[in-house]
Amino acid sequence: ISDSTTYLTFRVCPYCRFHYTLSARERIELLADKGTFKESQKYLSSVAPLSFSSKGSYRKAISEDQERTGLTEAAVTGRCKVDGIETMMVVLDFGFMG
Repeated sequence: ISDSTTYLTFRVCPYCRFHYTLSARERIELLADKGTFKESQKYLSSVAPLSFSSKGSYRKAISEDQERTGLTEAAVTGRCKVDGIETMMVVLDFGFMG
């Protein structure tokens, strides 16, 4: 399947239609008109809003995911054009705390 145009373009198996994981940036590149995405809220950062009993390990997991993914938060937001139409886009990256 790695030679399939459907797989290479959309990361979808042409036989069973399984959707492989895309990062938020890959999804944005796929959906937004080329060169139009302008990220907003880039420095918004996750915190530990829930009162987990193991809050320290949750904060550590956030920190590790920030380092590993280069993201500060699971959501990547910004303005772009999709087929020439001005759009506000919010894309979640499952690789961050997913």
